Amino acid sequence: MKMPAFSGNIRDYPRFKSEFQKHVAPLTTSEDAAAYLLKSCLEKEALEVVKNVNDDLSKMWERLDDRYGRSSKLVDAIMNEIKQLKVVPDRKSVALIDLVNTVESCYLDLVRINMQAEICNSTIVSLIEERLPDTVKTMWYLKVTDTETSINEGNKFTEMLEFMIRHKKAMEYGSSNLRSDQTAHIGVHTS
Repeated sequence: MKMPAFSGNIRDYPRFKSEFQKHVAPLTTSEDAAAYLLKSCLEKEALEVVKNVNDDLSKMWERLDDRYGRSSKLVDAIMNEIKQLKVVPDRKSVALIDLVNTVESCYLDLVRINMQAEICNSTIVSLIEERLPDTVKTMWYLKVTDTETSINEGNKFTEMLEFMIRHKKAMEYGSSNLRSDQTAHIGVHTS
C-alpha cells in the first residue's frame, strides 16, 4: 500500500488527514507506531511543523490542524483558486476540462470540511458562469431560464456542477484518441 504524503499545501490537508486516519492509522498497533508513520508521510514544510514534538501523536495532529486544518484558511485558499480561474475560449476542450476539474475539486474539499455553502452562493456561481466558454454558457443559461426547470438559487451550484461534468465527459469522449486519430478506420480490414 502506498502511504499518503503531505508536504504543506493547505488544499491537500483534509484529504491527507482523512486518508491517514481511515487507511493508515488502523494498521498500527500503538500510538508510537502511528506517530512514526505520520512523520514518515510528512515532507518539507509539514515535517518541520511536527519535528520538535517527538512521538506524541495527539500533539502532532494538534500542530498540523493548527497550521493547515483551520477551515477559514482552507476556504480562503479555495475561493482564491476559484477567483483565479480564466475564461475558457470556445473549442478549447482541455481548458474546459481543467476548469470543471478545478471547480469539482474545490467543491469536494469544501464538502470534506462541511463548508460547501461557501461555493454555493450566487456570487461564486456567477463568477464560474463568466468563465465558461460562450457556447456552454449559452446552453447553461437556456437550462436556467427554461420555465420547466427545477433549478433555483438553493440548488443552482450543484445543478451547474452536474451540467459542467456532463459537458466535460462529452469533451473527453469527443477528444479521445480514437475520434481524433485521422488514420483510424473502424470496420476496414486490410490484408
